[in-house]
Amino acid sequence: MAYTRRYAPPGASASSASRAARSLTTRLPFLIIVVIAFFLSRAVVGAIGRAGTRALELDRASEALSAYKERARELEGELKKLSELRVELETHKREATETKKTLERVRDEKEAAEKAAKDAQKEVTTLTEVREERTLVAEAADEAVKLTASALGRKSNESMGTTVSDGRASISRANTLRTTSDSDEDAEVVDVVEEEENKEEDARTETAFERDTETSSEVVDAAPSVDASSKDSATYSDPLLINIAKASAASSAADVDMTCNGKKNTELWGSVVKSGDRNEQPDAGACCDSCAQMNANGANRCSTWVYGEQNKQCWLKYEENPEKSKPANSGVGVQWTSGYFKLPSNIQEVKYKPATGKTDMPKCLHTIMTSNGNVYMNWQSRVMYASYLRHAKEPGSIMKAFTRILHKGRADELMHEIPTIRFNPVQTKCDGWCDYPVADRSQAVTDWLQTADSERCSHIVMVETDHIIVKSPSPEILLPVGQAMGFKFGYMSPTQRTIKRLYPQYFEGGAKMPPTGNAPSVVNTVDLRKIAPLWAKFVNETEQPEAVRKDLGWVRDMYAYDLAALASGVEHKLDISPNSLLMAQPPADTELGNAYILHYTWGPEIYDKENKLLWKFDKRSYGDGQFGEGPAVLKEIPLPPEWDESTGLQLQDFFQPRGLNEKRLGLIRTLIEEFNFAVRSLPEVPKGYATMEEARADV
Repeated sequence: MAYTRRYAPPGASASSASRAARSLTTRLPFLIIVVIAFFLSRAVVGAIGRAGTRALELDRASEALSAYKERARELEGELKKLSELRVELETHKREATETKKTLERVRDEKEAAEKAAKDAQKEVTTLTEVREERTLVAEAADEAVKLTASALGRKSNESMGTTVSDGRASISRANTLRTTSDSDEDAEVVDVVEEEENKEEDARTETAFERDTETSSEVVDAAPSVDASSKDSATYSDPLLINIAKASAASSAADVDMTCNGKKNTELWGSVVKSGDRNEQPDAGACCDSCAQMNANGANRCSTWVYGEQNKQCWLKYEENPEKSKPANSGVGVQWTSGYFKLPSNIQEVKYKPATGKTDMPKCLHTIMTSNGNVYMNWQSRVMYASYLRHAKEPGSIMKAFTRILHKGRADELMHEIPTIRFNPVQTKCDGWCDYPVADRSQAVTDWLQTADSERCSHIVMVETDHIIVKSPSPEILLPVGQAMGFKFGYMSPTQRTIKRLYPQYFEGGAKMPPTGNAPSVVNTVDLRKIAPLWAKFVNETEQPEAVRKDLGWVRDMYAYDLAALASGVEHKLDISPNSLLMAQPPADTELGNAYILHYTWGPEIYDKENKLLWKFDKRSYGDGQFGEGPAVLKEIPLPPEWDESTGLQLQDFFQPRGLNEKRLGLIRTLIEEFNFAVRSLPEVPKGYATMEEARADV
């Protein structure tokens, strides 16, 4: 078959291609749309998926946020509890410090007792021989006593005893001293004096009795060294401070029984008022005499004496009811001889010009300072009053009156130096020794507000004995009725759990106590008349039971004041250093700021960067310490080291951080300079006395 080629006319192929091109052009937009739609759909699907995932994540985040908020609320509650615990911890730290000191004293006593017991063991083997010799000596001595008494024309003292020898109750040991033993109740006469000595003692006693008889009819409650009418006497020259009650002086030998009531092989209880290692005596009679001397002028400071036959140590103690107290130790192996006094009541009537109840007192500041008159508080009181006198003289000062409120059963050695009003204490044992004398403070202030002395000024500031004034205060502290100014103490809780449980009615509606205390507080006189009786009431109610005392601790008097302020509706404006207009506490505070009082309770110690002690001052060890016989001899305190950044000065471990800066050191230095200025301005012997011995008779 022959191949025949078809012939395509020119232009035929181009026409076909043109049609194809037109067809493609027509379909291309559609294809593009399809492609775009495809990718858009994928994007939308992806976005929807991501949105769903994000929504889930947001839900989870919201749940997590709610959980975190709930946890934050829980943590806030825990933080609040921690803050309260921190306050309690600070309180417990201070209590622990006091307990530690008490334990150290107990340990010292225990060591002394153990040593004495070992010494006593050496004598046990010879006890039988001693008994036989004692019987012979007692018989001979009894006969000698009878002969002596017959010659003197008076009855011999049949029991171990001491008598008051003059009108001021200056005690001397009796001529015969008797003791009894658990194993033998027969009396043993330890010492018999010569007949001539007895005659001289009789003459002195009779002279003293005659003098007392002449002067005992009517006397004002005053120390004898200064005439009550003397203008030089701070208390007795002011008619508003003079006790106008009439009292009889019971001071002759016939009025006071100082029988020693001694017993061998016995150790009696009591709180130590003078340690035996500082009071060695030749025999038990001298030890008894030493205790009696502390009760001169009705002081009632020593009710129990304990004498070591081997070590010659004479421990003087105070026990409220010694005759009813069981011995701490007794028996053949006990080498102590002990005795006690039946102390007479030292409560004397007090009466002052009564308050009128007026409310329009002059606008000024009356400073009051409470004290139970012990040796430790009295040297502080002298310094405090001297600092007051210095700054009350500043031009325009609002400080116009000062009164020391003494809650004690008798006048003391500062009545002539510091303007004083005295009231009988609630706790009579505090004239000797008690663990919480400030429990008497609120009632004393209440009693004082009923006297005309309380109406000198529109406002009253209550201070402590360990405060020192460094400048005249700002008049801004004199707030209107219904408002008071205090210092904010970090360890005081406005809703203390025990107080709130005992007195829920005062905390209704979320009410809170001012976290302060009575000192320093500046209160309108009218307002303090409302607060003080409630304060005394709450103090009395929180002293028992023991569980309440233990929980409130050493600040229970402060809580009673805070509760009284809340119950009285008197608002207390509080602040801390350096903003407080009242007080700063070196070295806890770093600068004086606006304050006019410094409180020296913290006992600063300064070390260098190598932790070497450079300087310290602690009121508890100043002078003769807290248990000195007094009055304390005031001495200037060496100044702290000068500021030198290179030495790396720092405080004791108690303070965190320990580092001292120039301002903090300067505040400590200001305290010591003011303290020393006060000491220089004071006489060595309290005003009104020629010697320390005279003043000591009225301690």
